[in-house]
Amino acid sequence: MGHKNRAGGSLRQQVYDELQKKNGFGRSKHEDKKAGISGQYIYSFNSMKTYLKHAFYFVEWCKASPDIKAAIGHQPRTLAECFPYVEPFLRDEERRGLSAYTIKMQKSALSKLYGADLTHIKTKATSRADIKRSRGEAKRDCHFSEEKNAAFVNCCRCVGFRRSEMERAKASDLMQVGDIYFMQITGKGGRRRAAMLVGTPDEIERAVDYINKMTGQNKIPNGADVHSYRADYATRIYNRYARPIEEIKGKSINYTELTGKTAKGGETVYKSAIYYCRRDRAGQALDRRAMIMASQSLGHNRESVVGEHYLKLK
Repeated sequence: MGHKNRAGGSLRQQVYDELQKKNGFGRSKHEDKKAGISGQYIYSFNSMKTYLKHAFYFVEWCKASPDIKAAIGHQPRTLAECFPYVEPFLRDEERRGLSAYTIKMQKSALSKLYGADLTHIKTKATSRADIKRSRGEAKRDCHFSEEKNAAFVNCCRCVGFRRSEMERAKASDLMQVGDIYFMQITGKGGRRRAAMLVGTPDEIERAVDYINKMTGQNKIPNGADVHSYRADYATRIYNRYARPIEEIKGKSINYTELTGKTAKGGETVYKSAIYYCRRDRAGQALDRRAMIMASQSLGHNRESVVGEHYLKLK
């Protein structure tokens, strides 16, 4: 860390300076992963903003703690003085009733801040039930009418936009290959993908009409549950490619061919054609290939994200 005195300014300034050293905006995360250095960088503005927020919470908590002041004889002045209290901070946040997802994000932010492996700090496992967004009605939803915004909702369900992606979408991003439409989307970390439009012929036709009016400065209706519509889209993609589980039992897939991921030595990876869910969906069997297709269409790179958090399957 190198913070031995107050030369770095206030604790908040030290947090800012330390995280800015890891600014990797514009770098290729894919190339950095291959080089084994992706953990050294923060690749998106939104991630930087989130890490700063949670790291600021941590140092303010340290400053306000009478126990820390008593232990070291003064309020902490450096990040190094705060570091021993990472686990007590996380435990206190758990006692406050914060969700497992928030705790996980705080842990990630502090791991990035300190460049430290914090996996030894065991926190509550996340599950779909912990997600506060897109889980039924929220107060803000009463001001949003899906009926009045039917064209918007239909487009979301056909394309799988993130909110920020839809705000930036333009008509020129739409392309057609034969009778299939794709939307060229630049997502988190500058990662680009071609999202295939899925739905009934009528739904796709209406989505294309909506997209053709997009300008790159699109307004998202207040209260729109865009993340839930992404889950609808993921489920459509999965169902389009999923095979009956009975037909793929005992079979494997070329995981490297589908994802580009290899073993550490560069060898081709093969995995079971069936993915078995964990946590609150423990034991549910899914078609791994279809999960990969849905994951890539959403702009993720791990099929487990789709299986654990997106699919709306009975």
